[in-house]
Amino acid sequence: MPKTKAKKKPKKLTRSSKNKVISGVAGGLGEHLGYDANLLRVLFVIFTIFYGFGLVLYLVLWLFLPSDKKENQFVRLLIMLGIILMLFMVLA
Repeated sequence: MPKTKAKKKPKKLTRSSKNKVISGVAGGLGEHLGYDANLLRVLFVIFTIFYGFGLVLYLVLWLFLPSDKKENQFVRLLIMLGIILMLFMVLA
C-alpha cells in the first residue's frame, strides 16, 4: 500500500508574539510568507516615507490580524482608537 503524505495545514496569518518589535505584524507576515521579518519592517518604513501608506497599512493589519496567543482585545482596540484619533488631529 503506498504511503500518502500528510497534507500540511497552511499556517493562519496572525500577529507574532515571538518575533515582534511593536505589535508583531511584520513578524507574523514573515512567518506566514516565509520572509525575514526585518525585510518586511524595512518595507513598511520605505512605503511610509516614499508613498505615505506604510504606517496606515501597518495600523490596519494591527487592528484586524488576530494574535497567535490570547490577549485582551479591548485594550488593543482602545490603543488603536487612540492612535486613529491622534492621526485625525494631526491631519486636520
